[in-house]
Amino acid sequence: MVVIKDYRRVIGPRMRGRFGFSQADRLHLRSYADALAVNPHAGIYQQRRRKGGSITVREKFYWPANPRTDTQQAWRAVFTAGVVAYHALSADDKKYWKKKGAKYHMTGYNKFLSEWLHSH
Repeated sequence: MVVIKDYRRVIGPRMRGRFGFSQADRLHLRSYADALAVNPHAGIYQQRRRKGGSITVREKFYWPANPRTDTQQAWRAVFTAGVVAYHALSADDKKYWKKKGAKYHMTGYNKFLSEWLHSH
């Protein structure tokens, strides 16, 4: 982890996410060292809160683990079915879920999916 002291000179005042990351990196055709050779500012930028304010840090690229277990695949299927079900709702039904979600400071979409996942 590298703490960026003067981040305005690097990319921008509110940078977050991946920078210097191309299609080749997504396909694992290039290493982090190769990405740095092309772009010295490549990495994952985060804003972190500290007592004295927030700091900007840069981390190396990483690829999150995706175990693809049977349980995980089953829940992905349930989630996908919920998304499809929500998009199949009529406009009146979506208004109902929007109103119901507002009571919980949620969007109608999030409230629908929350209840869908709890029911399955």
